[in-house]
Amino acid sequence: MYLKLFNIAHLDINKTIYNLFREIICKAFKDIEHYLSDNFSLENNNISTEIYDDYCPIRNETGEIRCKPIGQTVSAVTVLLFNYLFIGNEDLEYENKNNEYIMYIMLWLSNKM
Repeated sequence: MYLKLFNIAHLDINKTIYNLFREIICKAFKDIEHYLSDNFSLENNNISTEIYDDYCPIRNETGEIRCKPIGQTVSAVTVLLFNYLFIGNEDLEYENKNNEYIMYIMLWLSNKM
C-alpha cells in the first residue's frame, strides 16, 4: 500500500500507519543528533563512537578505523542515518516512493553544514 504523508491524514484506517512512519522518521533524526549535534565544530577531529566508526575509512598509518576530519564524520553519520531509515525496513522503503525521506536527509545535512 503506497501512502503519501499529505494524502492519508483524512483516512482513519491509515492514520495509525502514518503516525507510526512519522514516529520512526522523527526517532531516526532525534537519535542521530546524539552523534552529530547542532553545536559540533568543523575543527573538532576527536569525535568518535563505535556506532558509526564502521562507516569511517581505515587509516593507512595506523590501520585504525576512524573518521579523522569532520567531513568524514559527517559522511559516516549521514550513511548511518540512511541505513537506519532504509536497510531492513521494506515498509519505509515502499512508503518513500517519492523520496521524501531522501529530501529530509538532505535538508538535515545542509542544516549541519
